[in-house]
Amino acid sequence: MIARVLRLVVLLATTALTTASCASAVTIHHPSTTTSAAIKVACTNRVATPSLLESLVSADGRPGARAAPGAVFYGSCGNAQYAVATFEASPSATVAQSVAFQDHGAYPEFFLRTGSRHWRVVGTAPGPPGARNCTTFKELPSKLRTAWGDCVTSATTTTLAPWCVTLMAESFIQVQSVAISPDGTATVKGLALGVQCAPGTPDDFQFDDLVTGEEPESVHLVAGATITGVNLSGSSTPLPLNDLAHYLSQDTDGNLFHVVGPLDAATKLLGQFHP
Repeated sequence: MIARVLRLVVLLATTALTTASCASAVTIHHPSTTTSAAIKVACTNRVATPSLLESLVSADGRPGARAAPGAVFYGSCGNAQYAVATFEASPSATVAQSVAFQDHGAYPEFFLRTGSRHWRVVGTAPGPPGARNCTTFKELPSKLRTAWGDCVTSATTTTLAPWCVTLMAESFIQVQSVAISPDGTATVKGLALGVQCAPGTPDDFQFDDLVTGEEPESVHLVAGATITGVNLSGSSTPLPLNDLAHYLSQDTDGNLFHVVGPLDAATKLLGQFHP
């Protein structure tokens, strides 16, 4: 009996030591009472310097372009930079380059660059200046969109390109008939037209509407006058005087011509593509 009691005491003592040892090896982890602070990226509305405008024109890539004054938004958020710019024909642009800005050519474009990388075009606005043009710029942070008022601008250019000023002083005619004389001269009759230019809008080069009730105008061509026709692609082809009447009956672009020289002794009759 004494031996059994002694073994029981030893067994209880050993169990207590083992339990204490296990308890001391257990590390209790309590939930952290600290939270990570959210990283806030500061957005800044920035000034579009001349060098910045040049870099956007370069990224746009169209010849004869310039950033329209008052129609450029530029800012940054962290390491990323954003811009929305409307382009127009520069004063040195050719007529062909200016025509390229018609329709959607003058709609604002979206730009993005990161760090020191080059600007890249990431989209085009849904409408011309005056529309809510930031709504489809998915990469643009909301802070800049708010600061820019959805990129709504009514800025237009008031200075006309030199080529436009020149054309506004020229004569244009919508030819209705032609009469050829035996001496090689000819007389064409039609309605006088003018040129309307509004750079910075979707249509930079248009012919004025015909004046209601205006009497047909006569243009006398000298012998050997140069005559060209134009097709729907905008390319021109020489026209012999004897083929002019047939051309007028087949032309689907309005029979519009640029008259070079005085109306009583014109030296050229150049077909015009109606934008």
